[in-house]
Amino acid sequence: MIILGPISKEQLISFAVICLGALIRFIILQRRFNRRSPTGRQLFKSYLHGLLISLIERLFLLASAVMILGGFVYFLFAG
Repeated sequence: MIILGPISKEQLISFAVICLGALIRFIILQRRFNRRSPTGRQLFKSYLHGLLISLIERLFLLASAVMILGGFVYFLFAG
């Protein structure tokens, strides 16, 4: 068995950021999946609702991608 050593605070923080980014991504994609009709289209209450939800989801997906990549970079360069 290979012992890698103790986990540092920076590594723990980076792991938490990666997990949080993955959780945000999972929740958004699950909501998109549940909104689909049998024909595969997303259903919204109105056009404005569809625009706002799509914009918010895109922003959160972008933020989650930054969190995941930033967590990996921080993990690689952390003490």
